[in-house]
Amino acid sequence: MPSATGIRGTASLGVTRKYDIADVISLLDVNRYPLLGILTNAGKDPATKQGKAMKKKETTDPEFKWFEDEYQKKVLTGSGTVDPDGGNLTLTAQTQYLQAGDVILVALQGWVFEVASVTDVDVVVVGAEKGGATGAAASAVGDVIVLGNANEEGAGLREIKATTVTKPSNYCQIFRTPIGITETARNTKGWTKENDFDYQSKKKAIEHMI
Repeated sequence: MPSATGIRGTASLGVTRKYDIADVISLLDVNRYPLLGILTNAGKDPATKQGKAMKKKETTDPEFKWFEDEYQKKVLTGSGTVDPDGGNLTLTAQTQYLQAGDVILVALQGWVFEVASVTDVDVVVVGAEKGGATGAAASAVGDVIVLGNANEEGAGLREIKATTVTKPSNYCQIFRTPIGITETARNTKGWTKENDFDYQSKKKAIEHMI
């Protein structure tokens, strides 16, 4: 049995510690709300408004946890160039969200392509531009939007892809706003209705709150 010396803190609770974990999954639409902070809307779907936001909630442990998921990405970021006749399209570290048959829009050019294959984690191969565009390769920098996918009649099931629920955590922060006044000053009469101790206590309480 392990032993410990010194003052006991939360780490000393060991296996008996009951972490504060939210019992809902916060489903975030990162494309629609890219700057959404988890602490401002945890537990509430920002798109459907379903669920209850935990803007302020007491915790029973200095470390608190929650479950988080997101919708499949529909807006990716392209780089380099793309040829209207087809070929490689670079989507650095984002090809995991695509598969053969997906129809995508290179927003900068307004060109629509069908993904022929996924080469690696950074590059996909696309067919000729669906609108009949011709000419030299042009910039693919910026948004590459997944419009949907194309399937033949009687085609088999596409590869199943889904996101995985994660369990992030954070810690409570201890804030201290000290005040100090001598006992002599506290009992010295002044022109105001409240003595300096009461005034400073009220003032610092407001500062501490905000």
